[in-house]
Amino acid sequence: MVDSPRGPSGCDAALLLRAFLTALLSALAPLTAQGGRPATLVAEQPTPRYPATLANGEVGVTIAPRGLWPEGTHRFRVVPAGIWNGPLLNDDGWPNYQLYLPELPAPAKLGLRIGGVDLLEAELVDGSYRQELDLAAATLRTRWQVSVEGSAVTVTTEQLMSRARLPLFLTRVSVQSAVDATLDLRCNLDLANTRGVRWVGSRQEPVAGRHGLRLRTLVAETTDRPLVDLHVTQALRVASDPADPDAGLEHRAWQSDDRIWFDTRIALPAGRAREFTIATAYRSSRERPLPGALAWDVVERALDDGWDAVHHEHAAAWAGLWQSRVVLHGAPDELQRVTDAALFHLVSAIRPGAGDSIGPMGLTKVDLNNYAGHVFWDAETWMYPALLLLHPELAASMLDYRFDRLEGARQNAILKGVTEGLPWQSSVTWFPWESADTGQEATPRWFVDADEIHNNACIALAFWQYGQLHGDAAWWRSKAWPVLRGIAGFYCARAERDDDGSWHLRDVTGADEYAEGKDDFPYVNGSAARALGFAIALAERLGEAVPGRWREVAEGLVIPFDATERRHPEYVGYQGGTIKQADVVLMSYPWQLVDDPEVIRNDLAYYQPRTADNAPAMSHAIHTVLWSQLGDEERALAELDAAWRSNVKGPFLTWTETPGNDCINFTTGMGGFLQALIHGFGGVRVVEGGLEVRPRLPSSWDALEIRGLALGSGRATLHIDESGARLEPTAGTPDLDRVRIER
Repeated sequence: MVDSPRGPSGCDAALLLRAFLTALLSALAPLTAQGGRPATLVAEQPTPRYPATLANGEVGVTIAPRGLWPEGTHRFRVVPAGIWNGPLLNDDGWPNYQLYLPELPAPAKLGLRIGGVDLLEAELVDGSYRQELDLAAATLRTRWQVSVEGSAVTVTTEQLMSRARLPLFLTRVSVQSAVDATLDLRCNLDLANTRGVRWVGSRQEPVAGRHGLRLRTLVAETTDRPLVDLHVTQALRVASDPADPDAGLEHRAWQSDDRIWFDTRIALPAGRAREFTIATAYRSSRERPLPGALAWDVVERALDDGWDAVHHEHAAAWAGLWQSRVVLHGAPDELQRVTDAALFHLVSAIRPGAGDSIGPMGLTKVDLNNYAGHVFWDAETWMYPALLLLHPELAASMLDYRFDRLEGARQNAILKGVTEGLPWQSSVTWFPWESADTGQEATPRWFVDADEIHNNACIALAFWQYGQLHGDAAWWRSKAWPVLRGIAGFYCARAERDDDGSWHLRDVTGADEYAEGKDDFPYVNGSAARALGFAIALAERLGEAVPGRWREVAEGLVIPFDATERRHPEYVGYQGGTIKQADVVLMSYPWQLVDDPEVIRNDLAYYQPRTADNAPAMSHAIHTVLWSQLGDEERALAELDAAWRSNVKGPFLTWTETPGNDCINFTTGMGGFLQALIHGFGGVRVVEGGLEVRPRLPSSWDALEIRGLALGSGRATLHIDESGARLEPTAGTPDLDRVRIER
């Protein structure tokens, strides 16, 4: 940092007013977080290790510390949803296991120079930096100052990834110099430091004058299969100088083999801020034909309407989303902020109607592993439950992702030799451990032989839960039945029968990935049996024939149990070693296969201390739910604390996968944390026909509210305090009869 140079001689009133209002809202945010407006998170130093992120379910953007991407930057990535890259087949003819989400050009990669000084690389003035992530409006504001020849230059950026105009990323920049200066601005749109996209061409249409400069730009495509056209369109508009509205702009446009950019020179009168707006739209042929025209239309309308109008629409869309929220009364303010941030990032990672799901890191990519954006059991087990209750339209998209890949899952089963009857007639579906766009296996080869098959049961549970709350007769038949039938067939084809009539799932891996190729995990077998039960019950409801083997396997799968110790071994032959994460205890929640409090307590007491110290955060969340269910408030609160304190880093409450790594932003952990609150202290369970609520409010809290709970054609708030729980309708006509509250 450098000492403060002399400041502006006169700052315009609009800029001062905006700064004052932003500071006021930031100051009030912590006071209103509980029950009021979600907080504004503030960084007073650049945090490149744990950066702010913005996403709208279609594109995710990891923001550079100064809000703008310096030329040549490579660490902060842009990731699309649902566009996968990589060849269809490997050289050996088998499906490619390395499909990945491509990385797209940054939306505001700039050169900002005054007198040869690069403002994005110059040393910051001490105490001048402030970055604010407004969770309520999903907007990022960054302000910083540098010194140019002893005079202050202040740069302010405001950014959003529009929830109302989905492909749009909008940036408003204000630059103010204490003395007369000239700003050399370069806007870059290039493929440098991208991955999985290649240059196709560009379309330039510069328009200069008193209304600014606009430029249509880059056209690219994915490098492998499928060839998806990507149109990344960007335009700049420089606000006219009120003191000289007829002044033109100097500009030049350039193009190389993989880059297009334009240079603009802007006069900066002393003490007067000059503003410019950069609109960037990401469109692909995945969604519809002619993506370029659509992207350009979005950019044009955004610049015509201006920042304020676009921001108003965007904030209104987020205000609607925030109607569904978990509010903690009397709990520490910090815990409320962590809760809001977790829901913010989870909702940001998906949009309704897209048929996409969520990978472990959402739509975030910095420079570490994001598992290529693949979809795991994390989606249905950890992220889905909170969305099912608060945003069923987003949960439905996750189910559509699986339904749309049924044929790929069927082919996956055939390739792995797990079928019923003739392979080409088999309806068995084996959903892969890691899934991309085809529904076939996307797990790296070194791990694919481990047969981590319990994710199929997790998918079945998610469909069953959705049906209990939101499924009508048509949905059960058209979507749930094909999925549940295929999964039931898979477990029957995969199970082995012994001479005594017992059934086994051997050579598999459970949730504890330290234990590969073991036999008869109670969790794996128990969840498979219940998935078969879902399929049997639905077949009877729909009047479909129930294969005899379904019942035989469902009733015959062994569930190992130590009757002396009154607990479950993790698998046959388990000797008490360290486990990676919660496994046996998943039988009690979310599967509700164990209801004996003594057994639940014994399983918890045995496996909690054997869980790895560097385990992912979700284990603590499960422990929170179950200790709360058992009425052990002290242990439940301790596990809640452990679920987030070691994994939430930096001023923007960024989640890492484990305490010891920096793989961000770990939406799996966020989903588990939200379950600890909703299903743990809230005591919410999805049961046949609706919800059951057995609240366990901590004595140190005043109340817990689950707002915007989706029930039929309306919404309600579940309010829990020391007197018990009650439902309060808030929108539409919620079906309150679907909820059974234990008084």
